[in-house]
Amino acid sequence: MVATAYQTSHECSEETIIDILVAEFSRQLKGCAVKTDLNGKVITNDDDKEIPDAVNTLIFTIAQHFNGDPSLWKDRSAELSSNLKCRTLADFRWYRDTFLTRVYTREDSQQPFWKEKFVAGLPRSLGDKVRDKIRSQSANGDIPYESLSYGQLISYVQKVALKICQDDKIQRQLAKEKAQTKKDLGSFYEQFGLPACPRQKKKQSSRKEIHENKSINTKRFPRRRYSHKPSTSHTSKYCRLKKKLRNLNLEPAIEEQINNLLIETSEEETKTSSSVLSDENLNLIQQDDQLSSTDDDDGQINTLTKEQDLLFKAINSIPDPQEKKVFLEKLKKTLEVKPRQKDFITNNKFDVSNILKRLENSSTKPSTIQDLETEINNLIREVKELRQQQEIHQIILSQLEEDSDSESANNSEENQPENLEDDMFLGLINKIKIQKFYINIKIIINDFVLETMALFDTGADSNCILEGLIPTKFFEKTSEKLSTANDSKLKINFKLSNAIIENQGLRINTNFLLVKNLKNEVILGTSFTRALFPIQISNEGITTNYLGRKIIFNFSTKPISRNINIIENEINQINFLKEEVSFNNIQIQLGNPK
Repeated sequence: MVATAYQTSHECSEETIIDILVAEFSRQLKGCAVKTDLNGKVITNDDDKEIPDAVNTLIFTIAQHFNGDPSLWKDRSAELSSNLKCRTLADFRWYRDTFLTRVYTREDSQQPFWKEKFVAGLPRSLGDKVRDKIRSQSANGDIPYESLSYGQLISYVQKVALKICQDDKIQRQLAKEKAQTKKDLGSFYEQFGLPACPRQKKKQSSRKEIHENKSINTKRFPRRRYSHKPSTSHTSKYCRLKKKLRNLNLEPAIEEQINNLLIETSEEETKTSSSVLSDENLNLIQQDDQLSSTDDDDGQINTLTKEQDLLFKAINSIPDPQEKKVFLEKLKKTLEVKPRQKDFITNNKFDVSNILKRLENSSTKPSTIQDLETEINNLIREVKELRQQQEIHQIILSQLEEDSDSESANNSEENQPENLEDDMFLGLINKIKIQKFYINIKIIINDFVLETMALFDTGADSNCILEGLIPTKFFEKTSEKLSTANDSKLKINFKLSNAIIENQGLRINTNFLLVKNLKNEVILGTSFTRALFPIQISNEGITTNYLGRKIIFNFSTKPISRNINIIENEINQINFLKEEVSFNNIQIQLGNPK
């Protein structure tokens, strides 16, 4: 970083940068900046000159200059890592980075107790949930810290933390919706004579009057708070036993002996109580150590299942001792045969060399001539079926055309209104099919003219234009609402009510909604396309008859045609397989010459 900064800001050469970096360590670098082998011999080049090792020596000198003895840092890192805690979820990233940087400086970083310490340093609620998550995925209900890595532990923590955040968001959303429903109901119940929803009583916060006339001393030194708990200590002047001894009027020597006995007994009681407490604490600590330790011989806990527990109770209810002994031995044999446990977590290490070896070993099964012939026969059968279906469809279409021609001949003598109804019906059929094309249009608003490419969309409900293409002086405020296909609302504040679309000297009046962040600059919806129906689509564009005139809206790009002839594709596949069969026959003949 320093070398890059010197080179970019000061334009220094590499020799100058090296001199600047090693200026403070030049004396220490003179004696040890030489490469040596494992036996301690100096490595020389072809000219019998010593090869300098300045970079490694520089790094070592800098580390020794600033850190000193590395063993002290290791001991200090162990102490800091054991005392490291993550107070809240917001501190997890800092806790993860700090813990890993300190642990990886030690040689025993992969020991199970460091991994257990990493989980124990989390907040209590989060740590318990992480342990439960790991136990739920283990075979015997234990946490195998030996097989778990730090990355897997971190992934468990992140999953549990994300689930907690999602649950919190859901609870907040439910509470918000509940409050909104109460607000929306309002006085609905009261209007129909039903009891209203109970309102939450707000706690009235008592505000104390602030007197500013107090002296500075009273504000600076607040009054000390005293607890009203009864005192459990023993004071000599309030001792009831001492008062009773005084009332007996005993001799002073006897009274002193009694007082000494009381003092000794009280000291013994305190000692015994403290020893009992310390023993209990030691037992608890030993139990915790036994539970948390994972360095046992087998690393497992022998437990009975519900079925085995029921068998054990049934055997205990047998009155005959010999018969009971026989059944207990059988139960013992079944318990000794342990089922094979599944591996909890496998080290999923990916190696490119192993993957390449696997690809080399995997050989594809060569296709034989019999397989190719069966496939050709299947394809020929499918082609025959498709041709039969095609002939049937052609017969049906020809019959429909004959029927339509006869109906048109019969209806030619009818009056004009019926023909208009037929045209309207044809236009209705065209509306059902949703089509999208890019066409070139010209928009005129008073003296403003805009020539652009528009999306002709028969499925859009209204005409839209991107806000910013039209000057603001033509805007009109509107309260209309519009949403996209995925039901997301669009932000609409203005509209254009007097817009004209001109094509080939013909003008069509229409309106537009101004939309922000629109993908296409102009979208022509049903309010415009309704005036053009019925339409005819060709390779050149969209053709319509508007007021007795033929108008063509040219496409901005030519439409792409797709070949969906299934029979032709099947025939091409058959020809390809025949060529492959002939190639295999030639290969067999060359391999087995007569």
